[in-house]
Amino acid sequence: MIKQAEGQNNPKVIQDLENEIGVITQNVEQTEDIVLKIEAEILEWNAFKKLCKRDKELYDVKNMQSDLQIKVDADIMQMNGEI
Repeated sequence: MIKQAEGQNNPKVIQDLENEIGVITQNVEQTEDIVLKIEAEILEWNAFKKLCKRDKELYDVKNMQSDLQIKVDADIMQMNGEI
């Protein structure tokens, strides 16, 4: 359509081009909005993933602490029995 408009002063062709440019501009703006929303969701998902990993690590540490406490209690009982 641009080739048709070159060298012509046809108002219909110019109007059609302006309409197409408007549609393309609107599509670009919608795409940019979608990209911004997706970027925000990705950041939120990464934060959630990090929190889940942290929660699992805290759970593992708690289990290790509990296991160590049981062992220490058993050792104390054994030492008290030997005294």
